[in-house]
Amino acid sequence: MELAAQSFATPATRPVLRPWQAETTVTWLIGFVPVSYLALSGGGFDLVTRSEVGILIWWALLLGAIVGVVPRTRWTWAGWTAAALLTGFFAWTWIATGWTQSEERTLIEVARLATYVGVLVLGLCLVTRANVSSLLNGLACAVLLVSGLAVLSRIEPSWFSPLPAQSVYSTPRLAYPFDYADGVGEFAALGLPLLLFVATSARTRIGRSLAAAGLPVVALCVALTVSRGGILACAVGMVVFFALVPDRIPRLATATVAAVTTAIPLAALLQHPGERAALLLHASAGERHKMLAVILVACAGAALLQLAITLVVRHGVRPHILRFSRGQALGVTAVLLAAVAALLIVGAVSGVERHLWEEFKRPNPPVSSHIVTRLLSVAGSHRYQYWQAAIHAFDAHPWKGIGPGTFQFYWAQHNTLSE
Repeated sequence: MELAAQSFATPATRPVLRPWQAETTVTWLIGFVPVSYLALSGGGFDLVTRSEVGILIWWALLLGAIVGVVPRTRWTWAGWTAAALLTGFFAWTWIATGWTQSEERTLIEVARLATYVGVLVLGLCLVTRANVSSLLNGLACAVLLVSGLAVLSRIEPSWFSPLPAQSVYSTPRLAYPFDYADGVGEFAALGLPLLLFVATSARTRIGRSLAAAGLPVVALCVALTVSRGGILACAVGMVVFFALVPDRIPRLATATVAAVTTAIPLAALLQHPGERAALLLHASAGERHKMLAVILVACAGAALLQLAITLVVRHGVRPHILRFSRGQALGVTAVLLAAVAALLIVGAVSGVERHLWEEFKRPNPPVSSHIVTRLLSVAGSHRYQYWQAAIHAFDAHPWKGIGPGTFQFYWAQHNTLSE
């Protein structure tokens, strides 16, 4: 966010980048550019698109090694282990071309894994403790950009190319730009802890305020996808974030501000009969423009409230009641974990878990005229059936497998859903 804000400075006032600033700028771009490009290119599902990124990454590594700019840091044993394991998986996938049902589809998986290995090696070579914040900043900006464009595709649909007629599945839920609503929701969910990190740790007040302003947009993107996986990813991300970061009270205040300001556009969205004409898909231009105004007000409110939080934290005196020692924090964590364990035990004894598991086996949530009612179901949307077929495929060929990338052939022969 800070680097993005600095880019608007005039040439006369723009400072000259020092070496460490150049390094953080490059790291920010590594987080921002590939993610934005892949996301806005349909999510990177296309072989050509993601292969272009993989080739560029490997060329950058090769040229960087030749001129001596990489690696920037020595690899740890954990880094070597991770690289060795992923490279071994890449090699095993390539070897599988000897017995696969389709060499073409297996080589597609080989190319995908080659890109993954390149991304991991690039990170191990360039990311250090000094510039890791810039990487997270770039990732947060990329997720915010994609989420903002996704929301805008429902507010001003004429600005965007329509999704292909042959979509993955027909749904009124937000699916731009991946053509896959759950994918968009889970991608946007990744941005919440990242933006919360930037909003509470950026060096400048404007950086923190801009990140806070983006939180309602990302949360609204998840809401428009009506993705159960996306909502679960949001919850898990927030739990892990607060479990890992120090000085949680100011960050909790920022999260509360984000929740309150997000509730404003959500309330405006859901108060209309038919969930604002099926989540704005069939809403009138006037309704869409009103929704845009509400979103902008929510973002401005989040930015101003975060500015106030930043000023209070930096210049105010925290009351004694809001000061917690490490022992007190661990005690609260233990109480919360005990509560979760108690709920799991009660669920197991009462049979709730068995009921939920049987519900999960159902191929699809119950059909309803209201889109948001799907959130009340734990039906697996064919996942249980996919897992069954995968286990049967493993049983048929436990050592070599059926061939990387060829699951769709096995599914076509053995599925019971006619999908």
